[in-house]
Amino acid sequence: MLPSVVHKKPRRGNFPRPSSLYFGIFCLLFLVAIGNLTWKCVGPPDDGDPDHQICKLFNVVVAGDEIYYISDEPEQLPKIDITWLHIYDQMKYLRIKVRRPSELPFDIMSTEVERVKYGVFWFFGSADNYSHDITEYGPAIHSLLCRLLNICMYDKASPLRIFRINQDQLPTDQGIFPPAFREAMQCFSSHPVHKLGDAAHKDKVVLVETGLAGVGEDCRAFHWCSPQWNRKPMQHDMMRSYQQRLADCTGWDIDAVAPYDPPIITIIDRRLTSQRHILNIDNVLAHFKQRFAGAHVTVLYAEDMGLLGQIQAASTSSVFIVMHGAALANFIFLPQGAAGVHMVGDPQYPALHNWAEDMVRDMPQHVQLVEYTNRQSAGIHLVGELVQQDPEFQRLSPEQQQQLLEHGICPKEPEDIFQHCRAVWLVKMANFDINAHELGGVVQAGLNFVKEQHAKRAQLEQHISSASLHDV
Repeated sequence: MLPSVVHKKPRRGNFPRPSSLYFGIFCLLFLVAIGNLTWKCVGPPDDGDPDHQICKLFNVVVAGDEIYYISDEPEQLPKIDITWLHIYDQMKYLRIKVRRPSELPFDIMSTEVERVKYGVFWFFGSADNYSHDITEYGPAIHSLLCRLLNICMYDKASPLRIFRINQDQLPTDQGIFPPAFREAMQCFSSHPVHKLGDAAHKDKVVLVETGLAGVGEDCRAFHWCSPQWNRKPMQHDMMRSYQQRLADCTGWDIDAVAPYDPPIITIIDRRLTSQRHILNIDNVLAHFKQRFAGAHVTVLYAEDMGLLGQIQAASTSSVFIVMHGAALANFIFLPQGAAGVHMVGDPQYPALHNWAEDMVRDMPQHVQLVEYTNRQSAGIHLVGELVQQDPEFQRLSPEQQQQLLEHGICPKEPEDIFQHCRAVWLVKMANFDINAHELGGVVQAGLNFVKEQHAKRAQLEQHISSASLHDV
């Protein structure tokens, strides 16, 4: 059991509950009456790391791009780690300012204030990436709600509000949630995510009665949620609970079994404008329809689908094929006994499969990961105008630039350019020709797994039926 640290236990007065909007003078009296600056933290956990505590914060005020505690006395607030991503260490801790009423940037006597019962203060490091959003931030927010408030199930009428607290976010983040993730956030709250600093909220002041913050000792993300970074992967029961929330919200059949008679093979391609497009997708589709004549083979584009469409595609597939990228998130919707094929287009970067391996490891359902790596650099087609616009490209010699643009070969030195080439140019600025025959062999391995699972299930059902007849 994790220890708790309690600061200034909140005193609950018998105050009438006003409407959600009321004037600042009542807000001030309310804050003073119940005793502001109260918090309760759980942790540090067994690993002894104080950064792994998770906390409840009582009666905090959100205004503009800041979070405030209102107090006439200076207070020492807990340090709450809000990200497992060490690339964002400059924003590692939740930032709360303690201010006297006279120091606030708004007039508390005349400002209209919205009252929110529950709030989650969360750092979205890659808000525009569906995979990070749905398979990393979603499970972590669910875990926080479940552990601190025992809110583990979907509630259509939930009073929760989610606050995005990237006050100092890097300029590379567009700050725009993909439409499918905005839909998924409705499984937590019917209100849109409140982004601190957003122009739409610049004049809004919100009183959050109970706010939650902190990552904790376990999380679901490659590769930060591992012993290497002094954290643990999320437990299967918590991931299953998160999946159940999504299932109750969307109607997804969480107990579905992968079909086999006939099998359904789904390829999730990417649009040419999104990069990592399969340039010879028509040839791949024709080869599959000939090789797997009894199967239903479909090519879909995630850009054309919302959350429900992507859940439907993944959860009804026998073999689900994705190029490394955002669509990998849909592995969490695979049915029992399915196979997920993860494609990597760059033969120089097979380590990208680690993302899929970690995801399948953290998923509670029994699925098989099958990996495909394009083995020929000739199949890489860089989007030259994108690469040449990258300032890092100018650091290459003319010979290195030619090798990269014409043959897809990264320069071995310097090391930082080599890593940038593999992680950016050959992943985010390229399209690929895929060897349909080799990919077909990988898909066949996936179908073999699905067939084996169906045979085992049939044997088990026969055994149970025989035992029941024997008992009669």
